[in-house]
Amino acid sequence: MAFANEAGKSFPSGHSIFATIIFGSIFFICLGKLKNRSSKILLGILCIILIALVMFSRIFVGVHYPSDTIGGFLEGISILLLTYPTYIKYQEKSKKTN
Repeated sequence: MAFANEAGKSFPSGHSIFATIIFGSIFFICLGKLKNRSSKILLGILCIILIALVMFSRIFVGVHYPSDTIGGFLEGISILLLTYPTYIKYQEKSKKTN
């Protein structure tokens, strides 16, 4: 039962990519700012739930297969892992100048 009809290629899911990048970035940025370990764990769980909800919604609406959303998630994680070291270098550089 599909709710939407989309034509064209669907792999990978762009919504899954962007949700992973956005919520993953929020997690990494807030990770350095939060002091309490339980707050960090709670934030991580919340971000994972939000990513999973976006992925599930794309399947539920009928515009993507599960493999499309998993592919989008993996691409988003790859982008985060490639850009995170640059973010760390920028943070260290800004701490030295302050």
